[in-house]
Amino acid sequence: MQFRAEYGQYPTSFEDRESVNLAEPGMSRQFMESLTGRTLDGKKATTAGNRKAAAFLSFSKSEYEVDKNGEPHLVDAYGNPNIVIVVDHDNDGVIRYTVDGEERERKAKVIAYTLGTDEYPAVTFD
Repeated sequence: MQFRAEYGQYPTSFEDRESVNLAEPGMSRQFMESLTGRTLDGKKATTAGNRKAAAFLSFSKSEYEVDKNGEPHLVDAYGNPNIVIVVDHDNDGVIRYTVDGEERERKAKVIAYTLGTDEYPAVTFD
């Protein structure tokens, strides 16, 4: 929400997308850089529309893992990288989203949840 307040829009990685799964290739890196204004090694980053490299969030090393290629992956408390972010594109204060084929609705501007797998439990609001 701070990013939207500063720039009048969400990071460009959310444009024309109902949701963003941070496990998609490169998406965690783009998300982290757009909200921190920095690369993992601390250099200035103007990623995904953060033209001023403003710091809206910080991420501790316990919130992400780095794979063998040096690519960061945000993870939930169980180590699940399938974190889905959904934003309110039409600005009506309601987010409509689908989890496991079930349509849901939540009064919010931004929500996050994780998809369950055989290895990780799902973390949802309901």
